[in-house]
Amino acid sequence: MKIGEFRRIVDALNWSRNDLSGSTRQEFARCNVPTRLNEHIERVRAATQEISPRFTSDLESAVRAIEYANKTIERWQAAQEQEQVPVRGEIKSAFARAGLKLVHSEN
Repeated sequence: MKIGEFRRIVDALNWSRNDLSGSTRQEFARCNVPTRLNEHIERVRAATQEISPRFTSDLESAVRAIEYANKTIERWQAAQEQEQVPVRGEIKSAFARAGLKLVHSEN
């Protein structure tokens, strides 16, 4: 494997992880982060077996990318445990902040 290809695989993992940073907490919790990142993690792990050890800094970068991705998965798992359905008062407050009125319907 050429070093350029290896770097593209690592960059794809980093991009996929960084792309999640623009999400709200609720959007992040709704994403299937493990599925999204594990595929990239496995590609990086496999690629590290095919790259020459002389590319030490690139191999270290790959290890860091995997560590950061695993931490993101752990954060997602914690968000799954903490996710709560908003209570009516919180919804009403959010509507008020947006300048909207919450209308109750019996239907």
